[in-house]
Amino acid sequence: MKLAKPRHRVMAASLDFIIFLTISLLFFFTKIPFIVSAIFRPSAQVDAGIIFDVFRAGVVVMTFLVIYFVAIPYYLDGQTLGKKVFRLKIVNEKNNKPSIGELFLREIIAKVFVDFLSLGLTIVVSFIIMTNREDYRSLSDIIAKTKVIDLYEEENI
Repeated sequence: MKLAKPRHRVMAASLDFIIFLTISLLFFFTKIPFIVSAIFRPSAQVDAGIIFDVFRAGVVVMTFLVIYFVAIPYYLDGQTLGKKVFRLKIVNEKNNKPSIGELFLREIIAKVFVDFLSLGLTIVVSFIIMTNREDYRSLSDIIAKTKVIDLYEEENI
């Protein structure tokens, strides 16, 4: 199995991010004026209903995050929509379909949670690790014991 090149992984991840961000913004679109108002005028009285609506939208977005980056790859044999377009696939170290636990560890814990805690610094570190390893594995791949393979290269062999 041919390992996916970093540039292909970045392009697929960028497409996934655009898809996720676009759909997420649909949930928050009507809440944006209230969020901006609360940030720039914190002394302004904020209605409890608005807070609940923003919280509820956040829960919906987090649920969508898990569905898009964990459930969809689990049911689409290791592929998000971005990976499908760029013909990439997540597999475990034994080249098998990753389990739901491996995907959750890779996408939610190793990416979202760790990136949030590091204020995005681990995204840069992960890219540096990925581009300097022979197996092109990122930090989240190392943590979850997964790798990304290139299906296009596999078809042309």
